[in-house]
Amino acid sequence: MADRGSSGAGGKRETPDDGQRMSPTLIRALDHSVRREALRQLHRIEEARSATQLSEHLARASENIGYHLKVLADLGAAKQVGTKRVRGATEKFFASTVSEHRQLIEILDDTAEDDEWLRK
Repeated sequence: MADRGSSGAGGKRETPDDGQRMSPTLIRALDHSVRREALRQLHRIEEARSATQLSEHLARASENIGYHLKVLADLGAAKQVGTKRVRGATEKFFASTVSEHRQLIEILDDTAEDDEWLRK
């Protein structure tokens, strides 16, 4: 199986559902409650959302959520699916890419109660 590791020497990106592999980089990324909750929200609603929209559900600023969405996108757990101009700025929209990754979804489900404090 070809390694689709993190953006390192080969410049390749990880894909979490590639053979259901949980790479060390993806595991470390999921060790952050904001990333888990952002990915959990994207996975549950099955629609693209912006950092601003997700920040309405999380106790974090949209800039902070945007950073974590970019990390998830760099790992392949989410992807940017569109943009929209809002008051002179570009709002980016992200969607989950983990619908077929059973192990990752189990991690999101198993940690949901621990991350409850992030939701308003």
